[in-house]
Amino acid sequence: MARTVNDKEHAERRREILDAAQRMIYAKGYEAMSVQDLLDELGISKGAFYHYFASKQALLEAFVARMTEEGVRQVAPYVDDPELGALAKFQKVMAVGMAWKTGQRDLLMGLMRSWYGDENLKVRLRANELGRKALTPLIARIVAQGVAEGAFDTPDPERAAEMFLVMGSALSETIVTEVLLSQAPAAERLERTLSTAAAYEGFYERILGVPAGTIRLVDPELMGKWTAG
Repeated sequence: MARTVNDKEHAERRREILDAAQRMIYAKGYEAMSVQDLLDELGISKGAFYHYFASKQALLEAFVARMTEEGVRQVAPYVDDPELGALAKFQKVMAVGMAWKTGQRDLLMGLMRSWYGDENLKVRLRANELGRKALTPLIARIVAQGVAEGAFDTPDPERAAEMFLVMGSALSETIVTEVLLSQAPAAERLERTLSTAAAYEGFYERILGVPAGTIRLVDPELMGKWTAG
């Protein structure tokens, strides 16, 4: 029984550190946040911090893993909705995922420059792998449903799902590094984002065997909020 209490206390303290990190990332960005800032905010020692996280980079990895889990929770109900056809599910998952990320815009913008820096390449690759492992079974179920309905024409739903997520990571990285972090005018960045997304939509459509114009990955209105500032 004592071990259970300790486990709960450990998880709660870890969550408090992650919550404090989230507040600071909102306020100043990940790069500007130091471990000492967190110690001062929480009133804990350096030894206490390193009991829960081996480094600031480990904190970042845990934070992104938590956000990935939350993202999966946001879309999972639509995957299981018996009232939706496969294409509607696919579009709903894309739309809900983007809307959720837009709601986290300030936090994500605070992370992006550091997250896509060379120093976080290994962490980023591990986080992408974590996201793919969590999401591949969900997307594969949607694709398999679409094949059964005759809406999709692809021979291997699981491989198709894996390809979607790999391409999704590539699309996100392209948009972030070449668009959102650029100094170009907002209108130019929005136009570039939409044209890049359109190219990827064509790839998705060919994998699924659906007509051109079927898949929509980016909502122009929501993306306008990302490129506005």
